[in-house]
Amino acid sequence: MAQARTGKDMLEGKALIDLGNLTEPATKLIEKISDAVGVLYEPTRVVRLAQAQAHAALIEFNNKNTLTELEQRAVSSALKKEAKKQKNIEKITAKAIETLPSAATPQDIEDDWLSFFFSKCEIISDEAMQRVWAEVLARQAVEASSFSRRTLSILATLESHDAESFLKFCSCAVLFQEIPELFIFDVDDVFYREKDINLGRALELQSLGLVHYSSSSLYLSRSDCPRIEVDDETFHVVELEYFGKKYELLVPEYESPNILVDKPTYEYGCVSLTIAGAEIFQICNAQPIDGFMEKVGSRLKKQGHILRQVI
Repeated sequence: MAQARTGKDMLEGKALIDLGNLTEPATKLIEKISDAVGVLYEPTRVVRLAQAQAHAALIEFNNKNTLTELEQRAVSSALKKEAKKQKNIEKITAKAIETLPSAATPQDIEDDWLSFFFSKCEIISDEAMQRVWAEVLARQAVEASSFSRRTLSILATLESHDAESFLKFCSCAVLFQEIPELFIFDVDDVFYREKDINLGRALELQSLGLVHYSSSSLYLSRSDCPRIEVDDETFHVVELEYFGKKYELLVPEYESPNILVDKPTYEYGCVSLTIAGAEIFQICNAQPIDGFMEKVGSRLKKQGHILRQVI
């Protein structure tokens, strides 16, 4: 009969976080995780004691209840799986601590959210995707309503290539009052296709729940926009931001189709972010596209709108 691997063989390993050199928010995060999903880290002496006790218990059980070879393999397999999950959890937590700001309040994270979070990411071993999950955890520690469970479920289905495609779409995101909108006017336009932004990619991301694609143009309507006079013409001023650069979109007052509420309306493309997509946008670290806002300005100019950068 094959010899079973012992609890000691399976459990030995070094902690991934130096517990003696943690900030207060990091310590609170670990305590919060420990309370929500079970003890994550303990002093080395306690861990070694627990390992020894588990090892002894396994030997005693094996002596009293002789395990078959199949049962030994099952126990060994289960221990391996749990050890791998624990390693993933610790690596994601360690990465989250690296980016945790001093103003973080991890104690405000709901226990149920944390349990759900780790149930989704405990099988993630890809280094790049672990960093994504770590960023989610770190941001949730700053603002406890940053990510919904639905968003976590969607994130859990993403492969690395899905994340890369979404990243490219997010390079077209323009902010209005911190809300991202994708200015993708035509997925058949060579300007977008050269950047791997096309109909096929849009439909893939739509199936994942990250974006919504429309065969016709989408429009935004904003209220409470100030007015200015330019060459004796009245414009609504819509403030936009593209990767830290400020812009003003001037929408002619006479073009506002809703006279009763007087909201300026403008075209922004055929692809929009879902709620989950907008939440994940916060952590995707997209990069700006050279000449992108010039492309946007050229398109909007055809509608009589003026896009100008704020100096």
